Order: sequence, then structure tokens, then C-alpha cells
Amino acid sequence: REFHPDLVISDYTLPRFNGLEALRIVQEFNPLIPFIITTGSINEETAVGCIKAGAVDYVLKENISRIGSSVKGALVLRKQKYENEKNQKELRKLSGAIEQTADSVVITDRNGIIEFVNPAFERNTGYSRMEVIGKTPAILKSGKHDDQFYTDLWRRLLAGEAYRGSLINRKKSGELYWAEQTINPIRNDGDEITHFVSVVKDLTTLREKQEQEFHLQLAREVQQRYYTLIPPAIPGFDIAGTAHAAVETGGDYFDFLPQPDGSLYLVIADVVGHGFGSALIMAETRAALRAYVSMVSDIRCLLKLMNRDLVGSLGANRFVTMLLARLDPTNRVLEYASAGHEPGYVLRCSGEFETLDSTAPPLGLFADGDFGARVVVPLNEGDTVVLLTDGITESTNGQDDPLGVGAVLDCIARNPDDSADLLVERLYEMARSFSGNGRQLDDMTSIICKVGAPG
Repeated sequence: REFHPDLVISDYTLPRFNGLEALRIVQEFNPLIPFIITTGSINEETAVGCIKAGAVDYVLKENISRIGSSVKGALVLRKQKYENEKNQKELRKLSGAIEQTADSVVITDRNGIIEFVNPAFERNTGYSRMEVIGKTPAILKSGKHDDQFYTDLWRRLLAGEAYRGSLINRKKSGELYWAEQTINPIRNDGDEITHFVSVVKDLTTLREKQEQEFHLQLAREVQQRYYTLIPPAIPGFDIAGTAHAAVETGGDYFDFLPQPDGSLYLVIADVVGHGFGSALIMAETRAALRAYVSMVSDIRCLLKLMNRDLVGSLGANRFVTMLLARLDPTNRVLEYASAGHEPGYVLRCSGEFETLDSTAPPLGLFADGDFGARVVVPLNEGDTVVLLTDGITESTNGQDDPLGVGAVLDCIARNPDDSADLLVERLYEMARSFSGNGRQLDDMTSIICKVGAPG
């Protein structure tokens, strides 16, 4: 480990071994160390054998004055060897990086003829190396850029300018893809451009993700406008609703739809699942209901029309649950029909409660679903109508225990003086606290209608 000579000079004849054996020992340690053999007498065959074995020179002792020039030559050779080895390591490192990078690398001559592509090019474009060598990058043209674009590009490159920009290319399969491309001229020692090297990063996945995020944000902004509804003021009733999506967009829906006769539809619905797909179904459901409610007054017919629109359009394993309630403030009654939705509740001022059970199957499942049932519930001063989605009642703690309906009704009963606005937020905060404020797993929506003294 301490042996780091600049060169080794050895006699050919040594005790118990010779100069060739010493040469092999040095080469095993470091083949770049120059080795000079000196000898009093050596035949031509032995001298040739020494040179073939790796000695840089041999010097006869009768010409020992030549040893100085031999050493100088050996040291020059040593420097060249070390520089060559360093350059070879750098080239191997560069070659390995080019071969293993995920970005496509293309090298062309000055005329644009492809001389080299790396494995990533083959993976990203579908073309094999043999298919493109000798051709030009025009095989990747997508038709999305006009001739002037390529004319300007070549003018810049031949003027010695580097290019960096985004463009659309076409794979062998015909699929288009976005690419961020950098092209640099390569010059020789005479400062003449001889080649071009292009590095291409496939941006398709990134751009798709950015586009999806943009659409999600846009959808969320639109949906938030749906969720910031202000219910109409109805004397003797305090009404509020709120929705909190689990992700950027949700599949829950609530609405307040005033009618010409002074009644008010309270709507709460849940699209199975959550996310962008469920949000689209929710928007479709909202639009359809708002259109039909202005034409049809019967609550059962409304659900039947909604089901007709949704059957066959939702896809496999998709459906919508909805509780549609019509509040008649004059007669102080609540008429409702529920298509497979989470039960609603009427919490009586006595502390007892009535359950608003489902009366029909979920929307979108069966073309011949029976939506003929409806229920009329009388309301009295001090009663509270509670409509929920299962994201609240099914919130779980660290032991996977659900929050449950009892905790929801108890929270409302313990806060009789709270406004409807305060109660819907209190229910959400309770559910989040119960689950340890971890990642919200489902959308959470509620409507509260408190019945006061007759107006």
C-alpha cells in the first residue's frame, strides 16, 4: 500500500528471480508504472520478450549513459498513460450516463444524419437503433409544427446557437408526445461544427398531470360555488348546509330549491366514490334535478325522472343515493322520498327521534325501480331535521370504531341554542376530531333544519 513509485528500474538478473518476474509483480500492483530493465548482456529474443511483457525500455550496462534519456521518456509515457486512463474513465462514465439516462439522446452529423441513439430513445419512441441510424430526426415529425419552425431551428443551429424548447413529436406507434428538447452544436479543434447532440425529455406524463390538476382545481372552484349556498329565509325555520370533500372534488351534493308555492326542497345526495369522476356525476345530477324540479311537482316523479336519466350513463358499480325532502312551511310538514340514501332524522324537542328511512333503490341501478313511495312527517316547534351523508357517521377512530348516528344526534341535542349554521360545522369538526384529524377518507355533508315558532 506504501508502494507508489513514479517508475521502476530493475536489473534483469536478480537473486532467486529475474527482471521479468519483477515486472509482473509491478504490473499486478499498477500497470501504469513504467518499468526499465538494465542488463550486462541480453540477447535479442529476451529483449523482445521484455518489451512484449510491458517493459518500456531495456538498457545495456555498456550503454548506461542512455539511462537518463530512457528515464525521461518513461516518465513522459507514464504521464500520457495516466492522462489516457483518466480520459478513458471519464468516457466510460459519460457513456454509462448516456446509456442509462431516462432521457433520449441523439447524435447527428452536421447534416442531421443520425449516428447514435441511446436505449432511452428506443424505449421512448418505439424505434430501434438500427431503424434510425442513417436517417434524420424528421421521422419524429408530428405535423404540429410548420416548415418555418424547422427552417428557423436549423438556421439557429448552423449559426452555432443552442436550442431549448418544447415541441410535439410522434412515436413509431403514431402516438403524439410532448418533449422538452435541448440541441447543442459540437465543434472540432478548428471551431467547426461537426455534429449536434440532442437530449429529449418526455413531458407527456408531466403535462397530463398538470392538465389534470388544472381541471381538478377548476372543478373544485365550481363545486365550491355549489357548496356555498345560502338557503332562502323562511319565517319560523333556521336552515343551513355544508359539504367538505375528501379530495379536490367530491361526490356529495346538497341543495335548496325554492318552489312557487312557498315550499322548499331540501336535497342531499351521495355519488358512490369520490374524486373527479364522482364530481362530474354530481354536477350532472344537480343539473338534471334543477331542470326537472321546475316542471314536476310530485316528489316521486322527480326521483323516477332522475333515475331514468342516470340508468346506463353511470358505468359499472356507479350509482347515486338521494334524499329529497319538501318542506311545507305553511302546514309545517316535511314530505320526503329517499333513493337508497343514508337515513335522515327528525330530532323531537322531547329528545326522541324519528328515522327517515330509504323508500326506493339508489338512482341509476335499475331502469324499472319503484319510486312510488313517499312519507309525510309533521313538524313541531323545537324539532330539528338532520340530513347526512355517510362520511360523517362512518368516520372512524384509531380502533376503526365508527362515530355513529348516536353521537351526531347527541351533539345536536346538547347544543339546542346553536344556530343551524353552527351545528353543521360542529358536526364536521366532531367527525374530524373523532378520526384524529388524519386524512379524510370520504366526503362529509349535512343539512340542518331547525323548527321554530310559527312566523
